[in-house]
Amino acid sequence: SIIGISFIFAKTMTRPIKVLTAKAESLAKGDLGVDINVGGGEEISHLAKSFDMMRNALRDLIEGLEDKVRERTRELEKSEQKISAQLAFQSALLNAIPNPIFVKGVDTRFTECNAAYEEAFGIGRKDILGKSVLELGLMPEGDRLAQQKADQKLIEEGGFTQEEQTFTYADGSEHHVMYWRRTFTLDDEKPGGMIGVLIDISQRKQAELAVQAAEVRMRSIVNNLGDALVIISENGLVEEFSPSAEEMFGYLSSEVLGQNICLLMPSPHSEKHDSYLDKYRKTGQKNVIGRAREVLAQRKNGELFDVELAVTEADVGGNKIFIGLIKDITERKYAQQELAKAKEEAE
Repeated sequence: SIIGISFIFAKTMTRPIKVLTAKAESLAKGDLGVDINVGGGEEISHLAKSFDMMRNALRDLIEGLEDKVRERTRELEKSEQKISAQLAFQSALLNAIPNPIFVKGVDTRFTECNAAYEEAFGIGRKDILGKSVLELGLMPEGDRLAQQKADQKLIEEGGFTQEEQTFTYADGSEHHVMYWRRTFTLDDEKPGGMIGVLIDISQRKQAELAVQAAEVRMRSIVNNLGDALVIISENGLVEEFSPSAEEMFGYLSSEVLGQNICLLMPSPHSEKHDSYLDKYRKTGQKNVIGRAREVLAQRKNGELFDVELAVTEADVGGNKIFIGLIKDITERKYAQQELAKAKEEAE
């Protein structure tokens, strides 16, 4: 009957289809553990097997994807650890450098600085990063504006600069520094910013000033000596010719400097002086050095005159120099001659 046929159809087709549909919905939601086997006719069983094959394929695919995700995650974790270690090393290296160092981006804002920079200017890293020099009270406003413009120009043009500047540190002390700046580019060759280093040259500057002051004092002494001062090298070339020497010999210092000292001697000493120096270098035997003696000298006009010569030796930077103090004793010799003449006449 029709009722019997409907019952059989419901049992063999409709109900299995509903069960299969429900399991397919579970599969679609990601439940790959659902049992796809259902009762029913051959067509339903074949369809269920197809769903089961699809479920197994999806399971294998997902498991493969999960393995790849886990492997990629491990690689990323290793990369992150490596990057973290590199950053830690770079930070330690940066902080180990005693010179203040900073890094600025293309917008001239600070992106990094080391501990020496924090200490020098009395400001923490967290208070520096992300700000430009205009926003920080590290220097007077006028200097900040000039620094900002200089940074912008350098980053735009690229390259390297170094110049001497004076900075006031957090403790109020002034430091002469060599201000060193260099730009850098990113992997795509676009400007990345600039790196700055402050190299303290205060001690060198103080030494330079001390040397300059000593030179001024020495020059003042030399210029006011009554006796002529002549300094020569170990090869006999004139290195110093004082104003008194100019007056005594009639030469300008520019005419004598770099010339052989023989210029100031009459013959035969002028021809033999180089051999005297050579003999001294070889034997160390001193004939003139360390004592005063009377000799004849020669002026620019050829006039011979009596002088008292005192020579000392000095070592300057590993090079020997000879310092001669020359006193014109013409008047003294004349007085001696007159006295001797008067004695002869009296006798």
